[in-house]
Amino acid sequence: MPAPNPRTIGILSERSLHAALKRQFAQPSDGVEVKIDGYWIDIVRPWPVDAAKAVTLSPLLIEIQTSGFSAIQAKLRDLLARYRVHLIHPIATERWIVKQDADGRELGRRRSPSKGHAAHIFEALVGCADLLAHPNLSIETLLIREEEIRQPNDLPQKGRWRREWKSVDRRLLEICERQLYEVPSDLLGLLPTPLPASFTSAELARAMRIPLALAHRVTYCLRHLKLIAEAGRRGRAKVYALADKVRTGPMLPIGRTHHEIFFMSPRTKEAQSN
Repeated sequence: MPAPNPRTIGILSERSLHAALKRQFAQPSDGVEVKIDGYWIDIVRPWPVDAAKAVTLSPLLIEIQTSGFSAIQAKLRDLLARYRVHLIHPIATERWIVKQDADGRELGRRRSPSKGHAAHIFEALVGCADLLAHPNLSIETLLIREEEIRQPNDLPQKGRWRREWKSVDRRLLEICERQLYEVPSDLLGLLPTPLPASFTSAELARAMRIPLALAHRVTYCLRHLKLIAEAGRRGRAKVYALADKVRTGPMLPIGRTHHEIFFMSPRTKEAQSN
């Protein structure tokens, strides 16, 4: 396996959330911040070696992506041709806004009214939903509690409206839930049950209790993955239905598949062994 190569600039500029998740998921045998095929990889994990078969497999590449996947889709498409890639994506279901002065002294904190939903994985998939159909990719979402650190905005701004505060960091408070997606049909577990025979984006938004804009992203991604298909119109709204031969069912939480040991953090393994 390639030797770790310090990426000083990247490490200094990464946010606390990204760094905390690397510490959470890296195991003692992993390489951290390793350069492979010209790309910096957050965590490189060697596959368990079967000595009897004397087979050496390519390492697993673990990437932590705190924003949409389209920003790194060129990198992913290239690496997926040669490696298995596990993508970790945090979604903040609870966020605390912490305001600081320019020197980092806390001025106050409040809970943000906005709440993330497991369905926000569709927002991250917009523009590259077909990646989940690749046999070498798995995606894990983390429903988390976090702090967003804001400081006075001293950056030059255009226009009449001036943003008084800028976001400078995100801090992990707690990982509340983990969910694994290995094949496109795993996404159907996020839909309400029982699922109506046909539905519009607005009806899906009400059933899932999510904003209409997010429901549009849900139907967009599912349609591009051929999991649902257009089935006419209801007024001006498009009507969708499950595509033929698509099976629905509850998603398996991480730990119920062959990833149980492989992706489990050292802390979790230690807790289960006691």
